[in-house]
Amino acid sequence: MPRGYTQEKPPYRELRATFGEAEATVRTAEITLKSMIKWRIDFIDHVSEMEGLKTDPGKYDRFKALNINFQDDYKTGKKTLKELDDAINAFREVIIEHFINTPEYWELLYKVEYDKSFGGNETVAENYGYLFDPNELPPKAHQGLMISSFQLKLVKTRERGQQSWSHHLVFSGDHDFPLEGFLLRSLDGVILVKADRDSITVEEEISKEDMIQFEWEIPVSLKQLGQMIKESELTLRVHLLTVTHRVNLTKYREKMFRDYLIPDERKQMWERIIRTK
Repeated sequence: MPRGYTQEKPPYRELRATFGEAEATVRTAEITLKSMIKWRIDFIDHVSEMEGLKTDPGKYDRFKALNINFQDDYKTGKKTLKELDDAINAFREVIIEHFINTPEYWELLYKVEYDKSFGGNETVAENYGYLFDPNELPPKAHQGLMISSFQLKLVKTRERGQQSWSHHLVFSGDHDFPLEGFLLRSLDGVILVKADRDSITVEEEISKEDMIQFEWEIPVSLKQLGQMIKESELTLRVHLLTVTHRVNLTKYREKMFRDYLIPDERKQMWERIIRTK
């Protein structure tokens, strides 16, 4: 727990309270389940001893009582499960609201989505292409690394009737001026993927409220993906712009970059996406 925080202070107080509610509801559900199991066993044992439903009034009354008890516990169980869902959702919301960009936060939000169109084309893609921004510190000690406004998603598609999949990266986001490209680099500086603005064949850019919203699609091979997955530290280096300087009669061009980290969890997910048949 970060310095200055205790379980009695927000947001750990809310985290503890919502978890406590979920834990208490689970205990109630366990008690109800054990009760239902007991009534079921008693019910079966009792019916096995009855020669006919109404030949013995006493046994028939017991039969009806067991059935009522079981139904009452069943209703209680349904209500408890609804309360458990509500308690779990409240706990999740505390994490999403207060513990932004922690591993637990992304565990709740990050997933891979599968889609099959009416025409039979298939798509497997990440729902978030989040990137860690090592240039910025988290605003609060209990939050995780800041994330970039850019996203880089892995998508694989297969047309109807085809056996093989094609893979591409979707680089998207918004910026106050058009970007020039990006690189995916290994820890020792090896360029694994390079995309220049002028060479991108599938792109979409929209000017909105003085911002450029963009989405680029860059094909990648399985070999490139395999290299990226193996990297201990995979960096997305965004080429922001190129500045030209003039000193006397000589021109100098300086490229401006900004680096972002691909989280390890996402590389693991890329590997699972590749293996999906």
